[in-house]
Amino acid sequence: YKMPKFPQNQKPIRYTIPLNLAGPAYSSYSSNLNAQTCINWYPTLTGPDAKVPAALFPTHGTVLVGAVGSGSHRGAIEHNSKAYFVSGSRLVEMGTNETLTTIPGNITTDIGRVSMASNGAFGNQTIIVDGSAGYIFNGTTLAPVSAPDFPANPSIVKYMDGVAILTVLNSGTWYISNTNNFDSWTSTKFANAERDPDNLVSVEVNNRDIMLFGDYTTEVGTNSGGSPFPFEVYNNGLFDKGCAAKFSVSKANDFVYWLSKDRRGSIQVLKAKGISYKPVSSKALDQMFSTYTTISDAEAFCYSEKGVAFYQITFPTEKVTWVYNTSIDDPEFAWFQKKTGSGRHIASTYLAFNNKQYVGSFANENLYRLDANTYKDGVDFIIRERTSSSVTSEGSRHNLIHRKLELEFEMGTGLVTGQGSNPQVTLDWSDDGGHTWANARTRSVGGKGEYSKRIIFTGLGMSKNRIYRVRVSDPIKWVLIEGYLDVEETLQ
Repeated sequence: YKMPKFPQNQKPIRYTIPLNLAGPAYSSYSSNLNAQTCINWYPTLTGPDAKVPAALFPTHGTVLVGAVGSGSHRGAIEHNSKAYFVSGSRLVEMGTNETLTTIPGNITTDIGRVSMASNGAFGNQTIIVDGSAGYIFNGTTLAPVSAPDFPANPSIVKYMDGVAILTVLNSGTWYISNTNNFDSWTSTKFANAERDPDNLVSVEVNNRDIMLFGDYTTEVGTNSGGSPFPFEVYNNGLFDKGCAAKFSVSKANDFVYWLSKDRRGSIQVLKAKGISYKPVSSKALDQMFSTYTTISDAEAFCYSEKGVAFYQITFPTEKVTWVYNTSIDDPEFAWFQKKTGSGRHIASTYLAFNNKQYVGSFANENLYRLDANTYKDGVDFIIRERTSSSVTSEGSRHNLIHRKLELEFEMGTGLVTGQGSNPQVTLDWSDDGGHTWANARTRSVGGKGEYSKRIIFTGLGMSKNRIYRVRVSDPIKWVLIEGYLDVEETLQ
């Protein structure tokens, strides 16, 4: 926020200004320009005639369902009204009552993401591929694909119109199974993504479209009904954006989202529908992607929260998770971070099942259920953080005396007993673009039912350029509405 200018000889005026705390994570290439953070809160528009145009809502917590399988979670799918999870080398079944049953049979590998597809009641099969081999679950047991013509090094698999669509590692060729039988493959049923010589990385099916993601280009086609290979690419179904990470592809609300790259070195998150696409990552986030040492291991999924769809992408090597609010048109405003503890978010895999949402841990066998009324990740407290944009004097470069800061939350949401019965908010600030920080101050937000309590900080000193940081961790409903700052400009 920039203070308005006033005549040089006029007595300084004391202003109350909003901090515009309902903002995104937006850290510029230089933190002196912009060092905004938004962690485990997400900005949301509040609707017509609301008290403020936007606020920060708390992200969902997670409830432990149980330990599943034999290791970190690698994939999940719904098949014939049951949920299935790959954990370590095992496939685990879960019914609507959340009873867990381990399926007989093993996957040879026990780490790394897998890709899964189901043909439902048509074939009663689920296929799992891990980059080196394929496996079929037939409703009873899990066993390797037995078809002699099954392609080597299967990488990504999707289902469309009765067949499995399969990409393989280090190739531009893609294959389809025989109809309604994932354990039956014919050597002549393949095609090449040949409009560009790059390798295929991933594939996604969206409505009647099939998207074939190469290293640097993407082709879009459909089932045209031909024989023996019924799929073909649209005449204008090619664009000059590829895929940087095969497990970054996910879809929500008829759009496909993925981490893209091109031959000019641009790395962005894109969304597409049919043959149309556009970037949805902010400029600051694009710059950050370019500094990551590894992006090919990025993994993503789409989930819903309070009626809104989100695209969540994690970079395991970098230990960071970014989330895009799909309901906000402006990508500069729509991104925030999720953290469990001090690192990436706990979730590696995702499945919507039985009107609930489940995520599998990247670290161990734990399976969690997303819960809007839970404010912890399992046993871990969720630390929420928001760092404001800069408060400066416009034009004059004079110091501002910061007289008082009042934070407005939804009050009275504390718990009756235990952690959260006397919730606390911590405030600190930086006068040098986030390089160093003042000693933090803490205030009580009040207990359950204290709806009128005010949170005020005074004695804040002065600065030419200041950013404020707000942190909370108690397991309660933290809705951050706004911050109001009383400032006065000096003549120096």
